[in-house]
Amino acid sequence: MKSSSSCTADKKEVRLIESTCEFIEAAVHTILCIRGVYPRVIFKAMQKFNAPVRMSRHEKLTDYISDVVEGLYQTMKKGIVHKVELLILKQVGDSQKLAEKYIFEIGPEIAQAKFTESIHADFRACLIRLLSMDMVRPRQKGDITLRKMSGKSWHQQQI
Repeated sequence: MKSSSSCTADKKEVRLIESTCEFIEAAVHTILCIRGVYPRVIFKAMQKFNAPVRMSRHEKLTDYISDVVEGLYQTMKKGIVHKVELLILKQVGDSQKLAEKYIFEIGPEIAQAKFTESIHADFRACLIRLLSMDMVRPRQKGDITLRKMSGKSWHQQQI
């Protein structure tokens, strides 16, 4: 039987993992919007971690991202996720070329990390920085694709 202190630690760990997944989900939606992977009209303005984000209203895209994040949540609970990569590919002739790459480094130490409100402040700062990127870098144009890495295999999805 677990002691009450280990139960508390488990709840804190789950809360941290849930917050991390919520952050990654908001970041992915926002990146897909501001980088022009999908039209802006399918996104709505929302708040996550007290920061402005863009979240998809397109059912298939939203479901796909939710499924990816749920898989991430399950693997994070096992402590086997080190990073999450979001790749934006551009069609060049008959092949695809990497246009942009976003890496969310998680590391195995997340299971031992302590949940604090400063983590939410870090998430908020990162989300705000993502939105500011829209003013600095030109949006992607043409035939572009979302690709994510899960475990050791690549999964590609065009929605």
